[in-house]
Amino acid sequence: MRPNTQCQNVLVDTGGVDEQGCLLFVDERLVAVLVRLERDDELKPELWGRWFVEAGFGPCQQANSAMTFASTDEAIAWACEQVAQAATHAPPLNAIRG
Repeated sequence: MRPNTQCQNVLVDTGGVDEQGCLLFVDERLVAVLVRLERDDELKPELWGRWFVEAGFGPCQQANSAMTFASTDEAIAWACEQVAQAATHAPPLNAIRG
């Protein structure tokens, strides 16, 4: 079953020129905040316009600090994969509750 996903556009105060953002939800849970990288002389040109994982939560928390995506659809696919992997590696509830 495919998870329910949503990308909600927001403005993010990054302290720089990158402010176009997206809150990424999987099954109604916030899993990442993405920021679109703008043209900046400090960045390699191939990064301009890509979506950067500004913050990850839950299964997306361990995102590589240099992780970027060409589109929000690509980021959604990655997030869904992270959620699915976390679900298959989660201990059974009876093991948690003892």
